[in-house]
Amino acid sequence: MSLTGSIGKKSKIKGDITHVDKFNSGSDLTAVVRLKIKLENSLQYKEGQFAYIDFHDCEALHPFSILNYDEDTKLVEFGIKDLGDYTHKLVNEINTRTKVTVEGGYGYFQMSSDANQVWIGAGIGIVPLLSRLYWLQKTSNKAQNKIEKIHLFYCVNNENEAFFNAEIKEILCCMDFIESEKGNRLTAEQVLKKIDSKVYSVSFCGPEGFGVSLKNALVKKGLSENASHKEIFKMR
Repeated sequence: MSLTGSIGKKSKIKGDITHVDKFNSGSDLTAVVRLKIKLENSLQYKEGQFAYIDFHDCEALHPFSILNYDEDTKLVEFGIKDLGDYTHKLVNEINTRTKVTVEGGYGYFQMSSDANQVWIGAGIGIVPLLSRLYWLQKTSNKAQNKIEKIHLFYCVNNENEAFFNAEIKEILCCMDFIESEKGNRLTAEQVLKKIDSKVYSVSFCGPEGFGVSLKNALVKKGLSENASHKEIFKMR
């Protein structure tokens, strides 16, 4: 099936990159790009998922978290960070003349709908959380989707790498900004200070080691194992 290209065939959609925003963290090189892709057909998508993008550059397909999707316009957005040889070249050379094929969506990182929620996004791990925020914004007229019950921790190396800070603030009021280069590292105690209930859920997306240590600390302080959700975005 793999050799004949049958895997994911029904989920592949052709598209064109219509907009590229490039962000740098203080150097001339691009650190993160935000792509908008106009699709020919609808994407089967749930907020928090990822998709594979084929840039038709003779490279293997790479998975990227979906930042936002508009069913009406068939515009899908991705946030892509320079994390290696392939993405380094991609974020610095990508342009709006590129034709792509998107395959997805995939994954089961859907955030909890509990009354009291803590979200933790570290680095580019903020993307699936932001996709959920955009979905909540679209459906905020429904009683069960109350954005004010979410407290978000946005963890970055420094302020220059908080590429999505402004748009998050437009949607969500309860956000803490954690900068590791200033000696700050999110702790269980910091999380608990922001929660006014003993019953809450945690959704985490970021480096695996950070997520495991933070979860273990919160569980020791009373968080239920079942109330912790983590994006498992590990490809082989």
